[in-house]
Amino acid sequence: MTVELRTGQVLWYDASRGYGLLREVNNGTEVFLTKDALDAFGLTGVNSGTEMDFDAIEGTSSMKVVTIKRLSGNQGLH
Repeated sequence: MTVELRTGQVLWYDASRGYGLLREVNNGTEVFLTKDALDAFGLTGVNSGTEMDFDAIEGTSSMKVVTIKRLSGNQGLH
């Protein structure tokens, strides 16, 4: 399992479902964002447009955030 540091922007996050999507800045790849990744960073939610640096791994069907390293931009955080 290879972990890669990436930068992306939150497309959406639905706290009631516990997941959302990011789009990588470099290549436009969509990356799955889970409640577990936000919990580990001390958040319960994040607004669309927020940029973050994160580690990602290949999940069962797509890339998935495993660790959030830094947030910036639209800081409407929960």
